[in-house]
Amino acid sequence: MVEQAQSLIPKIESHGVSSVSGKNHSDYGKQFLIDGDGQSCWMSDQGNSQYVKLKFSESVHIKKLLIMFQGGFVAKSIICASKTEGGSGKWEQKAALEPQDSNDEQIFDVDLENVAELKLLFPTSTDFYGRICIYKLDVY
Repeated sequence: MVEQAQSLIPKIESHGVSSVSGKNHSDYGKQFLIDGDGQSCWMSDQGNSQYVKLKFSESVHIKKLLIMFQGGFVAKSIICASKTEGGSGKWEQKAALEPQDSNDEQIFDVDLENVAELKLLFPTSTDFYGRICIYKLDVY
């Protein structure tokens, strides 16, 4: 858990994902990414280059990312890209992260300023079929 940091989840205006496992939105849909329930999850369909996009209602400064994957369905790397308020409208790569293949909450220090939209790209997965499974996602 991130101490003394305020979650930016309430400032998310909309969010999207690359795919949902078997198109089963009721069990694995994007709504489970930020619902705060550690028993529900988003799971992507098969294939590399899965992603999560977050659009904020106002420009934010992101200092930390918290992600809890399901072990065995973990991104081998995470590319953080953002669009800034008043910027070019193009995604700009800001950070590259290396998660562990684990069920534990993982906290990544980042310093992303003036973020209007955040994209977390998962180029490859520890799963043979390229699936990603996230039980918890938070931004601070």
